[in-house]
Amino acid sequence: MNELLTAEVLQRPIAEIGMSKEFETATETLRIRTLSQLATKPISEVEALPGFNLLLIHEYISFLESQCLGELIKP
Repeated sequence: MNELLTAEVLQRPIAEIGMSKEFETATETLRIRTLSQLATKPISEVEALPGFNLLLIHEYISFLESQCLGELIKP
């Protein structure tokens, strides 16, 4: 994927990219505004964040893969 498009997707506010209300609430509580803030963390760290569960992890991974950004997923 084009690096410019990747950056654009990752920098858009989570509230604008079509994530579930539960995902929005969990990230808002943690003051995470964009996916770029999550993309720097391994999935094990994201899963350990307060308010995150396996459904939200699945939603996050599915979104990244749907945007051809699966290579950003760190175990």
